[in-house]
Amino acid sequence: MGSLAVLSLFGFPRSGSTVIGRVLGAYEGACFLGEVSNAWLAWSRERRCGCGARVQECPVWGRAMGSLDHDPAETLRLQASLRATASVTGLGQRRAYERYGQRLGELYRALADATGARVLVDSSKALPDARLIGRVPGVRACVVHLVRDPRAAVHSRSVTRRERLAQGRHPNPVAARLGSLVTAQDAGAWRATDHVGRRALRRARWGVEVGYEDWAANPRQRSEALASLIGCPVADGAGPFVGPATVALEPGHVVSGNRNRKASGATAIAVDERWRTAMGPVAQGLVLAIAGSRRARAAQGR
Repeated sequence: MGSLAVLSLFGFPRSGSTVIGRVLGAYEGACFLGEVSNAWLAWSRERRCGCGARVQECPVWGRAMGSLDHDPAETLRLQASLRATASVTGLGQRRAYERYGQRLGELYRALADATGARVLVDSSKALPDARLIGRVPGVRACVVHLVRDPRAAVHSRSVTRRERLAQGRHPNPVAARLGSLVTAQDAGAWRATDHVGRRALRRARWGVEVGYEDWAANPRQRSEALASLIGCPVADGAGPFVGPATVALEPGHVVSGNRNRKASGATAIAVDERWRTAMGPVAQGLVLAIAGSRRARAAQGR
């Protein structure tokens, strides 16, 4: 693909971006880095990279972040201000987006230098990052808009929420226990994220919509098609697949993402349909009413 390209895996949380990113990042010329926009937070809190090292000591993130000449704390404040408003109008907001876009572009180029990759795969999901797709200086933007059945995605979030409540780690434990209200809120967020993702597709150099359930049902075929689109070789056994639906994953430099970002070894890929029995019919109907049944079918590849 020539100069530096960034493939954005954009979608609602719990839509498979981490596993798809890890698979695509295993093809020659590509590198999956997780949610790149969280790198400044990971740096300030001295979190660990997917490779096991602290971000400051990681051979990729330590080198890339250490080469930047701006203050991570200032970038965090800039991100917070952009996430706090839905507006992109006004001179102040436009300039803030320009500053953030410049810093994101600098980080992308530093990461390309540190990894030697032609294509960086980024699974950032924050609204400001979606708005910057196609607008970061010096970067060719490509988008995979991930669409998972909203019932599955909302259920998966509820499982994570319950785990955090049990561990005392949820930031708003009272709100998290409000049942149908939280389900409706998540369904509304799914719909809004889906709208943003479709708009990002129109701005990118190229983009494609991928249904997560469709991908998980045919992971090798779908992954090789995506790898070909970003210019990675797929012939003669290239890539991480050791079977039609099994990948051999190695530790990588995923700075942020779900807990599976550190998993390694042979990993089987399958459609997760536990939500069908764990989620009651009323909750399922509520999610479909808000998110839209037509868009839910897109996840199945229909």
